[in-house]
Amino acid sequence: MILLLAALAAVQVPAEPPAVPAKILSGIITVADYPPAALKRGAEGTTKVWFVVTTEGRATDCRVVQSSGHADLDAVVCRLATGRMRFTPALDAKGNARPMSAVMPVRWMADL
Repeated sequence: MILLLAALAAVQVPAEPPAVPAKILSGIITVADYPPAALKRGAEGTTKVWFVVTTEGRATDCRVVQSSGHADLDAVVCRLATGRMRFTPALDAKGNARPMSAVMPVRWMADL
């Protein structure tokens, strides 16, 4: 089985784009996070989520913007993004941390 996590795509919250966008620091989604029932039935697809990276580097306000077609796969992405993942916060031109929204796709692939 394989699980691919695509890169974080930055979409700024304020009108002015960040000088340095947020980046994933820790807590990636791994094969071990594949829901057992979804894996057993061979569920696959891409879940795309939108969330805000706070100035403290945490994801908040996560919501699915593109479903994989499987509710159990979709639920895992937001749960892990807000609970496990940490980010370096976005910085403005003066080097101050600022909130930034982001879109992250996760491709679920079951190799049975």
